[in-house]
Amino acid sequence: MNSVILYVSVAAPLICALLIATFGWRLLFGWMQVLASLVILVSGIVLAFGISGSATYYLGGLIRLDAVSAWMLIVVGSVSLLASWASVGYLTAEDEHGVLNFSQRRTYGSLFSIFVTAMTCVVIANNLGIIWVAIEATTISTAFLVGIKGDSKAIEAAWKYVIICSFGISLALLGTLLIYFGAVSVNVPSSEALNLSVLAHDASRLPVPITSLAMAAMILGFGAKAGLVPFHTWLPDAHGQAPAPVSALMSGVLLSVAFSVLLRLKSISDAALGMSFFKNGLLILGLLSIIVAALLMMGQRDYKRLLAYSSIENMGLLSLGATGNSKLVVEAVLLQILVHGIGKAVLFISAGQLHQLTSSTLVERVTGISRRSVWLASFIAIGMVTIVGLPPFAMFGTEVTIVHSMISSHLVIPLIVAAIFLLLAFGSFSHIGVTMLFGESPLDGTSWVLSVHFVLPLVLGIGALFGLGFFGEMVIPFLHISASSLVSP
Repeated sequence: MNSVILYVSVAAPLICALLIATFGWRLLFGWMQVLASLVILVSGIVLAFGISGSATYYLGGLIRLDAVSAWMLIVVGSVSLLASWASVGYLTAEDEHGVLNFSQRRTYGSLFSIFVTAMTCVVIANNLGIIWVAIEATTISTAFLVGIKGDSKAIEAAWKYVIICSFGISLALLGTLLIYFGAVSVNVPSSEALNLSVLAHDASRLPVPITSLAMAAMILGFGAKAGLVPFHTWLPDAHGQAPAPVSALMSGVLLSVAFSVLLRLKSISDAALGMSFFKNGLLILGLLSIIVAALLMMGQRDYKRLLAYSSIENMGLLSLGATGNSKLVVEAVLLQILVHGIGKAVLFISAGQLHQLTSSTLVERVTGISRRSVWLASFIAIGMVTIVGLPPFAMFGTEVTIVHSMISSHLVIPLIVAAIFLLLAFGSFSHIGVTMLFGESPLDGTSWVLSVHFVLPLVLGIGALFGLGFFGEMVIPFLHISASSLVSP
């Protein structure tokens, strides 16, 4: 039964992609995309209730179902549900204004569903080769989505995204080939030499020099897709030009899906190379990501790029959290992945509605939002409070747990450095947010009428954020099971 649920979660968005590619985008197919995302979310929840602790394998060990797989299906389903719902409003509005033609809407709809399909494959795959192919599929599909409008800025952002991520994913491929060679050299069967579960079981036998090179390459390669420095520069340009629902999916899910691959690899590296190797790599990349993001957020004039830098900062913080080896901090990292994904989806969907109302992504041209729409201002305010980690939302607790973990691991100096730049990022983010919400408006005082296709997913997202903030302890037992499979013994 569980295998059927897994196959359905992959097939649902894939069927949508085939229908839209064949017949073009229709409103019916848009709602089918929403339903497919709901199928992924429900699949993750149903599978979560049936998991006791040990992993189950299908298709000869190529697919793994464990608590982490189920949790990441919930993450993919939650954010893609909001993004696909907003896509209905986005494509309807663009059709009415003649911005996107029939061919562009077909491309958007089919590639959006392929993007969701690829991410679903990543989180349930147990084979590094399949993971690499699925991650590469996200690059190909989202490159066309970033450049969907076809103007010079969109094409430039798409090319930059392709070049940087292709270089990063090439490093990941190099690491994958090296780990395969290392596994085969110690008599692991070639048919199983890329299976994560087999590599974890035989990690202590892997040759250290080859494994070190492989892990370094994969940290950088998959880290590029996770938005970590030094291959982070694609993120602000891509988010600045991509349609808002695509940005919500990229920032809310794609970065976390790539990061979940690093979490899987960490247990293998810890057993093969000792805990310091992967820990130091994540620590360095995490600190650099926080520092660079905080500096670039200062004086930022484009609110979509601001959200992109905020995502880089969050991934840096998750990297610092992943340096810990306790179940508690891994639970916090997994919970923050979900909360950040929903919170960032709320902000990007709100940004999309704001852009359609004002035709601008510049901060100085969209100030005084609260005077034009209390609802939109409320959505943005709640999303911002969530992302900066203030109570009552769950990210406050997860960030406190990460801080406590770093103190327990005697990483006080890195923590102080991170805290300084996190405060700097908090100040910049909050200042721009207050200016946008309550500053003097350069526009007339006419009230805005919001699209119901944007409002309803935003209400759903806000409800989920409050639910996780006030009732988050309900998922703690399941997170404890998830963390157990990621923490080295």
